[in-house]
Amino acid sequence: MVSLGDQVVEKRPLLAGSVFVALADIELKKGSEEEFAVWFSQSNRILAKQDGFIARKLLRAPNGSYLIMVIMTSKEAFAKMHTTSEHSKLHSEAREYMSRPPKISAYNSVP
Repeated sequence: MVSLGDQVVEKRPLLAGSVFVALADIELKKGSEEEFAVWFSQSNRILAKQDGFIARKLLRAPNGSYLIMVIMTSKEAFAKMHTTSEHSKLHSEAREYMSRPPKISAYNSVP
């Protein structure tokens, strides 16, 4: 596992085999951006323990919009992670920082 400070970068090489990628378009409440970034970094340590987890990263566009990128070994692993008590707790905490529910787009890598 490669890490930079509190952020998990990846648990395995990203190009090894097929992967499932979920992008969550999020809108943060004004003034919560820095606190959310700290929370996000801490939450990575919990989610990194999930089966099939490869990486998770908070992205910010030049226009100030945010995406959460989650990379898993499969769609099934992603779905299973969403049934855990850890994810439920973290999702509830994350929603406190957001002004609307996340909009999810999902992708499978092309062989």
